[in-house]
Amino acid sequence: MLGTLLVLLSTCCLAIQNVALKIIVSPQIILGQFPWGGWVEPSFQHSVLLLQLRTLFVVPMMFAISCNLYPPTFQELRQTFTLSPTDSNPRKIRYGLTVIGASVAVFAALVLLFTAISFLSTGIAVTLFFIHPALTTLLAWALLGERPKPFHLRLMGLILLGLVLTTPHPDTLPLASWIKGSLSALSAGFCFAGYSLLTQLSLRAKTLPPGQRPLHPLPFSLVLFATNLVLATVSLLWVNIQVLPEFWPAIWLVSGLSGITAMIAYILNNYGIQMIGAARTSLISSTTPILTALLAWFTLQEGITLMQLLGILLVTLGIACLSLKFHGEASA
Repeated sequence: MLGTLLVLLSTCCLAIQNVALKIIVSPQIILGQFPWGGWVEPSFQHSVLLLQLRTLFVVPMMFAISCNLYPPTFQELRQTFTLSPTDSNPRKIRYGLTVIGASVAVFAALVLLFTAISFLSTGIAVTLFFIHPALTTLLAWALLGERPKPFHLRLMGLILLGLVLTTPHPDTLPLASWIKGSLSALSAGFCFAGYSLLTQLSLRAKTLPPGQRPLHPLPFSLVLFATNLVLATVSLLWVNIQVLPEFWPAIWLVSGLSGITAMIAYILNNYGIQMIGAARTSLISSTTPILTALLAWFTLQEGITLMQLLGILLVTLGIACLSLKFHGEASA
């Protein structure tokens, strides 16, 4: 019971994070009473800025958590990324590049997801992003030779049907916003599928150098968040950011809330996996789109049609069944 509650709280934290990001880029009437938000214009470069601000909160917290909960963190990082003059093990180099590649894929996925949330309704953007489980299955088939079973293909068809129903009609938004938002959400799902595939590759025995274990989740996550911070900071050197000085305190506040909730979600999710297993955790986590849509409807009064609600439910059902089927086969 406690494990289920922890994973549910983790999923709620992810929904809060998504709604918080929406407030930054779009003026909102919170709970129908309090006008707030809209401090930056929806744009790709502002999405990079928001990711940088969020990781500025997350990286120090991840550093402290890793050092306290897993003392060998830096020993593993040195073993993975340090090369001696005589060390030319191609597997070690390939493994390190795979970890960095996964981090870059997450960076691209988050920036694109933030961009999608800027242009679309929060729940719709997150639902379109959740095409990634189906894409991961297809990429694993194409690149790893892991052929999906007919049941998997039917579930992917269900997810795609839900995505079609969820996609907003072009007449409900300016055409430019519809195109940017929809393409960003779907591209984010594709990048996250790449992250999932690279992570899966990094855990394969034939990818690892002889005698080396894969990185523990804590140092792996530390590399991921630190890489995101570096990439976001470097990217901002080449773009023009326009924010009024009086808006910065509110942006920092909401970005901090987003980062903290993301960190809490990560911790609760990992404890939940330990207590109730990966299959049940994935099942509960698949409710992220519907929880995000409900939270955005309640706090921001974001409208959603019955057709879109049906689409979100189909995506949630498809992801849940795909997760249960995958973990059931993995444990068999």
